[in-house]
Amino acid sequence: MNIEHIRIRELRPDDSVAAITELLHTSYTPLAAMGFKYLATHQDEATTQQRLQGGISIVAELDGAIVGTATLRAPEAESRCAWYSQPGVWSFGQFAVRPDLQRNGLGARLMRVIERRAFQHGATELALDTAEGATHLVRWYERLGFRFIQHVSWDETNYRSVVMSKRLPDPNPWLRIPLSDYEAHMALPSVAQSQLLASTLQSIVTRFQPRSLAIFGAAGGNGLELVDSAIVRRVVALDFNPDYLRVCASRHGASFAEFQPVLHDLSQGAPAIEPVECIFAGLVLEYLRLDVFCSYLPSLLTAAGIFATVLQLPADGLPEVSVSPFPSLTQLQPAFAFVSPTHLDDLLSAQGFSRLEDERHDLNTGKSFYFVAYQLTNQPRER
Repeated sequence: MNIEHIRIRELRPDDSVAAITELLHTSYTPLAAMGFKYLATHQDEATTQQRLQGGISIVAELDGAIVGTATLRAPEAESRCAWYSQPGVWSFGQFAVRPDLQRNGLGARLMRVIERRAFQHGATELALDTAEGATHLVRWYERLGFRFIQHVSWDETNYRSVVMSKRLPDPNPWLRIPLSDYEAHMALPSVAQSQLLASTLQSIVTRFQPRSLAIFGAAGGNGLELVDSAIVRRVVALDFNPDYLRVCASRHGASFAEFQPVLHDLSQGAPAIEPVECIFAGLVLEYLRLDVFCSYLPSLLTAAGIFATVLQLPADGLPEVSVSPFPSLTQLQPAFAFVSPTHLDDLLSAQGFSRLEDERHDLNTGKSFYFVAYQLTNQPRER
């Protein structure tokens, strides 16, 4: 099975606690058979609910069923584990993957999401504990970069636990760039890309008249101030940087009948949003795995929905990221990769999209950009 088709998202209020409890019991059965009395082997639904609400809970969903879960917890000042009370040390537990989906990479994918969520909330270390005698799990965590910290014993278990932790790398350069730097850079006359994005967004709304609109890579708004709220009633502002998203919500949240800020990393799969009539992703695809993004894009749009994007085109003698007085932007250089308009067209055609219009923009800065809009007209082709 291709695990990329499994959706990873945060827990919703309507998710079944009973189903998650059953998933935990089933996933931990082999450990119970080894004699380890993990809480997850026998906990009741009330305990599951309490643990889910004790942190940021993540689930993996396949065909409407929850097939994986984990709960991320902030530092605990009163914890019996000294390491868990250290500033910057986040931990996770209640980690499970449905047995028939184990050993195919889903657990590692869940781990990547947990690490990113922890980093977004300021964690410098991510920690866990597991049975000392469950050596296969200890080895697996070691392969993921976790190291031994200490031993601890819990009242709820019948074994001594090993506490393991890993230093979190900075996974995304966008988290290191202040919004003030980004916006000032983009607005420079020598860059002029904020004006391009804002005018493009305005023309998309005027042209297609969507009642619901999602902006991927919303930053501080990226042109939302030009969107007519008499046309667009619902806005989904999605970004990977929580600081950007807070500013965006503060600036624009009251301007629309419904405003939904969504903190999500598009490289980790589809966001948990209700479908919208139009999605705009300006200068975003250059930082994503294009095939994965295109595979889940149809699920985010209503019937006959519109997807519009702006791509940067290669320019001889000019760097991918324009030179400016804001050196923090240079961190984007290694993460940037040009997107071929032809390749994008092929991928989206395979997903049932038809190209409606396209246009090349040649700026006075010497750089050129490609605008293209697609409509979801057919079901994706079988592969």
